[in-house]
Amino acid sequence: MFFVRLLRESRFPGAGLNVLDRDTLVTRHGTERPPYVIPGQAARSPLWHLIGDRGHPGLDRVDQLSPGDKALLRRWIDRGAEFPPTDRRPFRTERDILSSIRDHLQKTPAADRRHQRYFTFANLNNHPEVAAADLRLCRSALAKLVNSLSWEPAIVVPKVVDSDAIVLCIDLRSLGWVKDGLWREILKFCPYGLTHGSARDPLHEIGEEVQALAGEDIPHVRADWFVAMASRPPLYPTLLRLPDRARALEAKLGVDVQSDFLCGTLARAGFAKSGVSTQNQVAERHDISGRGYWKTYDFGPKQAGGDLFRFPLGPDFEGHPFPSQAFVPAGSALLVPLPNGLQAYMLVDRAGARIDAAPAEIACDPLRTAGTSALVARLSCLACHKGGVFPLQDEVRHGCEATGPARVKVEALYPERAELEALRAKDQRRFSGAAREAMSPFLRTDAGTTEDVRNVPEPISALARWYAKDLGLEAVASELGIEDVTTFRAKIQGNAQLRKLGLEPLLLGNAIRRDDWHNAFDLIAVELDVGTPHRAF
Repeated sequence: MFFVRLLRESRFPGAGLNVLDRDTLVTRHGTERPPYVIPGQAARSPLWHLIGDRGHPGLDRVDQLSPGDKALLRRWIDRGAEFPPTDRRPFRTERDILSSIRDHLQKTPAADRRHQRYFTFANLNNHPEVAAADLRLCRSALAKLVNSLSWEPAIVVPKVVDSDAIVLCIDLRSLGWVKDGLWREILKFCPYGLTHGSARDPLHEIGEEVQALAGEDIPHVRADWFVAMASRPPLYPTLLRLPDRARALEAKLGVDVQSDFLCGTLARAGFAKSGVSTQNQVAERHDISGRGYWKTYDFGPKQAGGDLFRFPLGPDFEGHPFPSQAFVPAGSALLVPLPNGLQAYMLVDRAGARIDAAPAEIACDPLRTAGTSALVARLSCLACHKGGVFPLQDEVRHGCEATGPARVKVEALYPERAELEALRAKDQRRFSGAAREAMSPFLRTDAGTTEDVRNVPEPISALARWYAKDLGLEAVASELGIEDVTTFRAKIQGNAQLRKLGLEPLLLGNAIRRDDWHNAFDLIAVELDVGTPHRAF
């Protein structure tokens, strides 16, 4: 329902309440506050007055309800505000997760067990707001991301190890993650790692068994956390082992940008504005055995040497044959063709040094994928490049001021649109095929059909945005593996330490910030005795 998201994300007085609980919506809150919804009486319902009757003042115009949505909302209230019956998925506990991992490890040859690592979706499965389609998208996000972090030649489909697909397994060798202790690097950043070594822990026996079989204290992490964090710095460049400089990456790929410029073997497009900047941008393709390595050149506002129509033949370098026509970029974005067909991304400054995010005056993320307008390496890039490299419309070939030999060079580097489009489409087909191979196994519906990868949201950025949301009472309970929310609320009410640790807002129907939850999770876990926090330093 549209108004579920509206209540969760807007400045409605009840933001953070459990809008999936009808009793909460239709119950009077204190002596002075009427119910949010008065069944059968939309005209008297505060919900209708705030977001239906006149539009909610806390929302942008594009987020307001359409006339059809308003009619649907009013009809729903007037007809009694009944909720359709729902069949809740079976609640999955930490014991369920450990049991699935143990059973899988026991069936795995002993020599292979230490390479098996697991990603879990129990907290999403247990959350009532997460639909079956959402879970499918989350699984496909994990599959796409791990393959986007691999230099291996083949797409790796994570293995489902339990009947409900709550636990997926990856063999670290298939991703090339065995060297450099990359799993330990993942655990360094994980705030949710729990072990069960205490003899009084009810999961002590099975926890010890899993550790012994896996040869690792924590062989599993939450998939939503992993997708949100491994798709951005600092974990993203660590897992992908990206060099610190563009030249080192290009040497690894076998690309000589300067030589391609001099020989005229690259193909580029230039335009006055791009989707992430109001300044000029150049995007050029270098060929790697039929695969395209794409590099952009981006410019600051009113930057000297940043006018492509006067300076189309950059970037500047020592011995440049056309120095008076060479542009001077402020930074670049690198789109790297991985051997398996997917793409990696890297942002660099003018000197070619890797940076985590683009300066705001050069580029921004209009989709706010990372929660802000900052263009963040990988996370923001993948949201824009859902289908690979998008179509490019060159404006420089026929619009620049170059004449003579410089004009000849421009025409060699900036091909006609059809030629560049053929190269781009070739790269897009390769990328789309790899994405389909990784994601499609997790997009099969209960009806037996498979959703088209092209028709679903970009899954990694979608899951990252979901993960960044504030957490209400049910979300916190699901992340702690607590099924009885009423008992959990009572436990918070009766425990001053839990309230001091940041759970007090949940009693007031409000939400807590994800960052605050990160910082408090280990202390809350100790207070609730649900496991022993673990850090891999």
